[in-house]
Amino acid sequence: MLYGETFDGVGTHKTPAVDTQTRKVLAKDLPEGSIPAVDAASGYGYLATEDGFFAFAPA
Repeated sequence: MLYGETFDGVGTHKTPAVDTQTRKVLAKDLPEGSIPAVDAASGYGYLATEDGFFAFAPA
């Protein structure tokens, strides 16, 4: 999964999510809290939501 940020130069930011294997756009504008953070030391990604805490192992 690849997350990015686009900016139209006027003030609109969008955060797309793309499957890197299929190149399919899975989301065109994710809410900011839906993007996993990455711990630089371990390489693990993590995301905390109202439903729980989720961790993702490095590839």
